[in-house]
Amino acid sequence: LSSVPSLHGDADADLVPIKGNPPSLINLPSGCAFHPRCRYADRNGDRSRTDVPELRQVVERGHLVACHLPEAARQRIYRDEIAQVGVAR
Repeated sequence: LSSVPSLHGDADADLVPIKGNPPSLINLPSGCAFHPRCRYADRNGDRSRTDVPELRQVVERGHLVACHLPEAARQRIYRDEIAQVGVAR
């Protein structure tokens, strides 16, 4: 989300690029397709590399997520790391 411009933040704030390349849709990596690019993949052992995460609804209605991180961890990461990009600059 840090690589997407914010409508509410600083319009001149630098975007944070996502490392690596998007996964091949023909030859997806094992486990979570995003684990090679996810800086949080190591927070759940090797689950990201071996298990495909289940698609489930999050607290906000209408939003779905497929991630091995628990809801509380995702909310904390968003609050402390992602939502702050562009606001404090």
